[in-house]
Amino acid sequence: MTPEERIDRYLLGQANSEDIEILNHLLQRDEALRQSYRFRVALEGGYREAALRDSSVTSNPDPATQIPDRRFSWLHTAAAAAVMVLAVIWFMGNQIPETIATISNISGPASWTGDEGRVIDDLESGIPLSGGSLEGTSPKSWVEVTFTDGSVVTLSGDSMLTFSDLGQKELHLKRGSLFADVRPQSKPMLIHTRTASLTVLGTRFEVETELAATKLDVSEGTVGIRRISDGQAVEVSANQYVVAAADVALRPALRDEPVHVWKSEMSRGSKGLQGKWLLDEEGAGARLWAIPYLTHNKKTIFTIAASVSQSGAPVVVKSDSLVRVRGRLKSDSQVFVGLTLKHRNGEFGGRFQVRMPKGEVSANSDFDLLLPLNKFSLDPSLESLSEIFPSRPDGLVVKTIWCHSLHNQAGLSISHFGIEGPTGTSILAAKEHK
Repeated sequence: MTPEERIDRYLLGQANSEDIEILNHLLQRDEALRQSYRFRVALEGGYREAALRDSSVTSNPDPATQIPDRRFSWLHTAAAAAVMVLAVIWFMGNQIPETIATISNISGPASWTGDEGRVIDDLESGIPLSGGSLEGTSPKSWVEVTFTDGSVVTLSGDSMLTFSDLGQKELHLKRGSLFADVRPQSKPMLIHTRTASLTVLGTRFEVETELAATKLDVSEGTVGIRRISDGQAVEVSANQYVVAAADVALRPALRDEPVHVWKSEMSRGSKGLQGKWLLDEEGAGARLWAIPYLTHNKKTIFTIAASVSQSGAPVVVKSDSLVRVRGRLKSDSQVFVGLTLKHRNGEFGGRFQVRMPKGEVSANSDFDLLLPLNKFSLDPSLESLSEIFPSRPDGLVVKTIWCHSLHNQAGLSISHFGIEGPTGTSILAAKEHK
């Protein structure tokens, strides 16, 4: 028996105690069924009122032979019609928003704000989404969203995306970056940032945005991009990228060849950095201090992060790469150093990390860590999804490098991040040799 048939039996007075128990259970689990039930009850109320008025003007108890008094028929009809109109108005105003996408994978803290202002911050795979805003709230956030047509959009790191689908998908990337694998569209998918608008028919690409610029990198197909400041537009083909900003030419170029070394330049300012940026007291450099982020399980983690391949050539790590981190701890704490990685086409490649136990990094003094890539392992928060990520970070592009002291406010600060070649002996290798 279908749920609708059970509602019919109940409204007709044919349901027994078992039927009612089952119907209650179904209504508790299914909001759409509850909406339908309320609507049916409202309609039934109108019909019952008309029937009661009929019974008051006839003594014939047999419904099959009952002849309603015509003097009251318009009242009966009006009563039922009024209830029906009210029910329809109520139903239209309380319909469940249509699902346009589903969270297919998630790791790290993220929140969802629906069209009606409802906020969900305990997101998990399988949750359906209507129009609204999705926000990754820490450097370790990663959310993959699959639309009903199979198109996939992935947010990584501190990012915010608003989207809708009223017959045409429209996305607004407020900050951060996204990777998209878009199925062929009957109407172009539109993506907006502060500085550009993109037109997508079906392709794979990555978009990164900041206050004054948007970078588009296309892996497959062609994407149209229009610069908002002057309306100039170009098409970007596979293996090309373009930067839309008011102070540079809007000219597609071939992807840069990858490099294998990189270093942060914190003294130049806070661009691309996540943390509290401060100049050193001596004025010779700058430091980035750890700031608190709330994790998906409502715990606070003190983190620092720096974008690596946000502009310029992609930084690709090799099996013999070394990760250098210079900084300072005010109190004893375990320290984690990690890399957020992506494939050359922009697709998320996972997070890999090294844990330095408490006492291994001295407190109240500067430290200089040189960590071999082969010591980095998949972030434990991604272990349940290990089959979709590479087992090693070799050959992947470094998106961000980060460091945290977990839940301990240990006064962690960083003065330098770097990716280096095998020019010296790493700290971990030296300890193992001893």
